[in-house]
Amino acid sequence: MFDMDIPGLYFLSKTSKLQYSSFSENLAKLIDIDSPKKALGKTDFDLCWKTQAKFYTSTDKKILEERILYFNKVEIIPKGDQIIKILISKYPLQNNLGDCIGVAGYFTEITHHNFTRNKGYIDYATNRFYFDENATDKYFTPRELEVLKLLMTGYQSKKIALILKISSRTADEYIDNIKIKLNCYTKSEVILSAFKLGLSHLIFDSEKQ
Repeated sequence: MFDMDIPGLYFLSKTSKLQYSSFSENLAKLIDIDSPKKALGKTDFDLCWKTQAKFYTSTDKKILEERILYFNKVEIIPKGDQIIKILISKYPLQNNLGDCIGVAGYFTEITHHNFTRNKGYIDYATNRFYFDENATDKYFTPRELEVLKLLMTGYQSKKIALILKISSRTADEYIDNIKIKLNCYTKSEVILSAFKLGLSHLIFDSEKQ
């Protein structure tokens, strides 16, 4: 589970009946609720985005029934006369027996940003990915880039290790290197930083391959 106190990232979770079971404080502030507790037990039809509730719940039901990862989708949040544009990811919650017990997710606001623009480039002589075109010391190695893509897809270090066929310790070392290069302390901050740098296109590019 991600940290719930990262500025710029909003977190939520729902029960299998699609009632809110957790709601980050900054999300409550975003939609002008005095306390996150006031959202608990409610559904999307009870909140300011009720005009979008049918769409939200249909997506959540599909996640629950098919146990799929809903990653990096652009959605909107109606808030009075304002439309907030977000980039959201959601995934099924499971208990120790493997039963699906709800849905969890996180999003970042992209109303005034274009996070799918192509930013950064690969130097094919070194296979390094430079994420700042104006700085030759800001780059990811090929393996760091693979790990970053998986982090942005929502995978934890143990799963990343399995996918890349490396040890968990090695996966953690790559993640630590990425944190240092992006000046981040947590994996949640890495995701937000990658969004802000305009690197989410790396995931879309991967899906096309």
